[in-house]
Amino acid sequence: ISLNNLAAMIGKILGLQVMPRYVAPRPGDIRLSQDDISRAKSIGYLPDYGIEEGLKETIEWYRV
Repeated sequence: ISLNNLAAMIGKILGLQVMPRYVAPRPGDIRLSQDDISRAKSIGYLPDYGIEEGLKETIEWYRV
């Protein structure tokens, strides 16, 4: 999931239109990053939540 997609999902959940602001990279910023849970899955791990469901629950928790 890209940061743009993540921002759009959060905006959708909150009912807001999110307009990302792009700035020059800072020293130490990671340009590309990719996660892979295949090793965790190989020992039986399966996520309990999809990204959108997890975001909804997290946002709801902060609203309380």
